[in-house]
Amino acid sequence: MGRKRTFYVLDFLKNFFKWHNVPMMIYLIVNLLFIYLGTMMLTQLYISFFAGDHSLPISLTSTEYYVITAAVIAGVYFIALVLSLSPIGEWILRKKLHCNIIEDADIQNRIIPIFEEVYSAALRESSSVSDHVRIFIQASDDPNAFAVGRRTVCITTALLAYSDEEIKGVLAHEFGHLAHKDTDLCLVVNVANWLTNIIFLGVWALLFLIRLIMKLMTVVVALLGENIAALASSLVEIIFTALAFLCVTLFQKLWLIVGNLLLLATSRGNEYKADEFAFRLGYQDGLLGFFYTLPDAVEGHRNTFKKILEAIATVGATHPATWKRIAAIKKLSNARIAVY
Repeated sequence: MGRKRTFYVLDFLKNFFKWHNVPMMIYLIVNLLFIYLGTMMLTQLYISFFAGDHSLPISLTSTEYYVITAAVIAGVYFIALVLSLSPIGEWILRKKLHCNIIEDADIQNRIIPIFEEVYSAALRESSSVSDHVRIFIQASDDPNAFAVGRRTVCITTALLAYSDEEIKGVLAHEFGHLAHKDTDLCLVVNVANWLTNIIFLGVWALLFLIRLIMKLMTVVVALLGENIAALASSLVEIIFTALAFLCVTLFQKLWLIVGNLLLLATSRGNEYKADEFAFRLGYQDGLLGFFYTLPDAVEGHRNTFKKILEAIATVGATHPATWKRIAAIKKLSNARIAVY
């Protein structure tokens, strides 16, 4: 009997409104506000570049215009959200990440039984794990695995060099992400950033490019007519147009960096929870074996300068330091021994 069917969006909203997600809530709300303001400014740019207010069916200063614009943007935002949290969005992201079906017979014969064993244990442990999860492979020299959406686990070709037990530990960790629905937030942030890119780099770039071409044509006409005043005016406008576009592009890039840093801060905490899930499944030894092969498996000597450098590096890190994760798993093991 299959598990109870859930709606991705409703399920996401239920899990999203928690205290640890407050920074991401703020980011997404402000991101929506920026998209709204960007759209309003685009309209103003269009009017100033190519037409006049009389060319629109409603006045740009009317309440109706603001309400309609907000409703359209909210509708597009919601549709994009639904698509991102659907199997369609998962399929798109899977293609973007080059996650392919395992076709090699030798790899299939080795990996599929390992995957099914860990998958069965995850299903017994958590009712949140979908009963339609599939495994894919990505060509990469980096030994890794990752979860996408609700139904995808992808391993890299480099991970195949590890032992079966180590691969089981890594897969158990990824099922922890699926059980906790950590990947939903990644999908939503990707869509928010995608919409921001369309507004601020796509449409804005097109308008600025058209404006630039028009001004260049004016420069040519001024040169042919030896109109120095018109030439100087057009050159000044071209410079200001280029600077305006540069400022918009810089702002957009910085804003996306802020969003990604907030997402990384949230995801680092999720890594410990996924490690704990692998521990509960009983695959902690394999996961530890994998961790011990990583460069930062040992803490080493850390003076004040190194601690500062580590803190700076942590800001942009997707995962906590490996030695910290090893310590956390060992703490769980010691707690279990103490209970017995």
